[in-house]
Amino acid sequence: MYGNKETGYQHPLQERFDGAYKTQVVGKRLEDISLSRVGGASLTSKAFNEAIANIIDQTTQS
Repeated sequence: MYGNKETGYQHPLQERFDGAYKTQVVGKRLEDISLSRVGGASLTSKAFNEAIANIIDQTTQS
């Protein structure tokens, strides 16, 4: 997860993000996913968007 051995999260907003992002991405095309503040976690959302962009880049290069 994110680094905390007990809960798996370093910050409570990461846990809230995990509980909320799926409703915004499941069933959508990668190109249509762009999260802002999911569960109050803007930095986690930004990192998620960057990961999606990297996946898209990798699939278009193959």
